[in-house]
Amino acid sequence: MAQTLPANLALNDTIDEPWVDAVRACLAELQPTAWVLPTFANGWSNFGGIYQVARYRKVGDVVQVEGLVKGGTFNVAMFTLPVGFRPPLTVQFAQISNGAAAAGISVQTDGGFVCFLGNAANVQINVQFSVTP
Repeated sequence: MAQTLPANLALNDTIDEPWVDAVRACLAELQPTAWVLPTFANGWSNFGGIYQVARYRKVGDVVQVEGLVKGGTFNVAMFTLPVGFRPPLTVQFAQISNGAAAAGISVQTDGGFVCFLGNAANVQINVQFSVTP
């Protein structure tokens, strides 16, 4: 049987229905975490100026990572994502480097965020992946 809600219902009103708690729990899971700035390693840093700093967050089970970085060593982690923000299997992404060149990003199961292809002058990061197997 379909249920109707009062027309004047406010978001924080108390409703004594089990399904309401389930809906609230689902919505809470979709609230994004705060953006976190990674701790760089192996010579990597933010590009600076007017460009987006590197940062990551999670929305539900999807991790989003973005920013413009420069100057590091390839094939080793530029930073490490914490537990809970790591993919169940290694994922790779094509990105842009130094304006128009190809770049490759690998996000590893240990949290290593690795640039394996590109130009260290700058590498654009704009990736998202699921933490769910």
